[in-house]
Amino acid sequence: MMTARRIPALDGLRTVAVSMVVVDHWGLPGLGGLGVSIFFVLSGFLITTLLLTEWDHTGDISLKAFYARRSLRIFPAYYVFLAFSWWIDSHHGDTRIQPVIIPAALYYLDYFHAIHGHSSTSIAHAWSLAIEEQFYLLWPCAFLLISRWRPERLAAILVTVIGVVMIWRTIAFTALDLGQKWAYDAFDSRCDALATGCLLAVLLARDPVANRLRALSRHGWIAVAAALPILFVELVDNGRFRYTAGFTINAILIAFVMSQLVLNPNTLAGRLLESRVMRYLGGISYGMYLYHVWGLTVGRHLASGVPGLVIGYAATVGFAMVSWYLVERGFLRLKKRFEPGVEPKSLAPVARV
Repeated sequence: MMTARRIPALDGLRTVAVSMVVVDHWGLPGLGGLGVSIFFVLSGFLITTLLLTEWDHTGDISLKAFYARRSLRIFPAYYVFLAFSWWIDSHHGDTRIQPVIIPAALYYLDYFHAIHGHSSTSIAHAWSLAIEEQFYLLWPCAFLLISRWRPERLAAILVTVIGVVMIWRTIAFTALDLGQKWAYDAFDSRCDALATGCLLAVLLARDPVANRLRALSRHGWIAVAAALPILFVELVDNGRFRYTAGFTINAILIAFVMSQLVLNPNTLAGRLLESRVMRYLGGISYGMYLYHVWGLTVGRHLASGVPGLVIGYAATVGFAMVSWYLVERGFLRLKKRFEPGVEPKSLAPVARV
């Protein structure tokens, strides 16, 4: 079992992920999809690490406390963002938000997009938050059932889930012709990335696996080599591979790169991600993701090209800071009342969840 330690590089990785989304949505040929995949793998990893820690120490999972913590972390900032977006769009006579506000508020925007196509509204990016919320709803219950039934099969079950989702997405995209929108937006087509993060947490809790990955992490070039096929899927592939096996392979490679940061954070990449600025931005990355469309709107009104992007990014950070200090931070203090109250016996990353 790994000893507890803080992994600030994971907050820095959040900064990289949200920055990819911001640059992509500015209109540059970007890696927005990769940024979302990183968020999915991170969420699976962090949530499963917390569940494993609680199970190791108490032999149980308090679902009531878990859902209370998730609600306090996610809902206040999210619903303030939806209300803000609704008010601004309504004030400017933009009616495009009307069909999607209810799906967004009830966290099924992913399936709304999968059926009707990806909308172009100020809240369209909330589809990925719908996927994460569905994961938060389902996974703790499944984890508890598996841990009580056959805990030694947890890794095998996750591997099965990853494989089944990849096969299903391939069938949906090719044989059933559900198209790109279902393969990209629907929970049942994208939860393999979340399951991959879960699997990474389970594997790192096993000393033999962790030791092997730690030995690999001493060779920095291995992580770089793993990143190359990720970039191929995102930048070179014409889509057919991405929407079949590509998303799964990317998630596995992302998890491998994450393991290198977790097990050997003293690499050059780890030190860069642990810088104060990267960690701070990672800490407010939820607000950055929520408000980046509005931040980029400010940038477009004031400039074009790279100056506009810089202004838009700065405005995004400004929105996120307001969200953090006025909304999120206060509710996070309440969230501590529902913490399990145990020191992690296994890995406990610092990235805020």
